[in-house]
Amino acid sequence: MASVDIETTGLDPNIHQITEIAIVYGDIDKPKDVQRIHLSIWPEDFVWSTFCLNLHKDYLARVISAQQAMQAKTMDDPVGFTYIREVAAKIRNFLWDCQMPGKCLTTQPIPKSTPAGKNFGSFDLQFIKNRYPEVASLFRHRGIDPGALYLHADDKVPPELALCKDRAIAEGAKLKPGVAHNALADAEDVWDLLHWNSQGDSETLLPPSA
Repeated sequence: MASVDIETTGLDPNIHQITEIAIVYGDIDKPKDVQRIHLSIWPEDFVWSTFCLNLHKDYLARVISAQQAMQAKTMDDPVGFTYIREVAAKIRNFLWDCQMPGKCLTTQPIPKSTPAGKNFGSFDLQFIKNRYPEVASLFRHRGIDPGALYLHADDKVPPELALCKDRAIAEGAKLKPGVAHNALADAEDVWDLLHWNSQGDSETLLPPSA
């Protein structure tokens, strides 16, 4: 299973861009074997909504710091960022290593991963299809949304990520309330929610990556 999350410059996949993409890959019953990738994407002609400018202050601060370092010629490339042209290859290599450990990367198609994420199909996947169609092809058509697992009888719509976490916490899960709006932290939260629903064991939830 691949828990996938992105952060974006806005809500319209036809206008806005992906700023971060993270994948937490592994069997929900085997937390020790989980692998992660987290790419912060270097902005190239990004179009921002006002809301997301405020939401992603930390990302923008890192961009400014890297720009200043490059202007001062203390580094040639933005440390901690991935260029748009490199994203698809890095994700393909990551998923290959997860599924074919120890085998040389080939041009042959790799097995498609089952995606998991809150609103992955209706939001994340639409951005990925627009910006990185070769990445979108690495995932199966049907995915797993934790909202379906934390749905209550009186809910009119599936619960969002924060409410899923609140309900898991009420059941005893040792999770931090709220949503980080950081691609890796949010992907880890989805993995933890699925693991908790399956195992009910807080001791084997993922330790925070940062």
